[in-house]
Amino acid sequence: MQLLQFETFAPRANEVFSLELGDSNIDMRLVHVARLTPHPYPGMRRDPFSLIFKCAMQTILPQRIYSFKNDALGTLAIFIVPRSRDRDGIVYEAVFN
Repeated sequence: MQLLQFETFAPRANEVFSLELGDSNIDMRLVHVARLTPHPYPGMRRDPFSLIFKCAMQTILPQRIYSFKNDALGTLAIFIVPRSRDRDGIVYEAVFN
């Protein structure tokens, strides 16, 4: 299994990730990739980071692991949490520790 890191996603900012939901797909745009405060303990596998996705769909998906596809990265399992809603859709966040 590939260890996902900040560097994996930073070049993918503003790209579309297709979330698989049953027999349909929902396009989400990766709108922000951010580094988080580093772990105070040596030997951690990766520095923490977060991903912010935006979806035009107005229905809120529950927090859980979803299968995402991206042209450059292939298929990835990512745990997302709904964060907010605005007039353009729903914002979701994934945090990697």
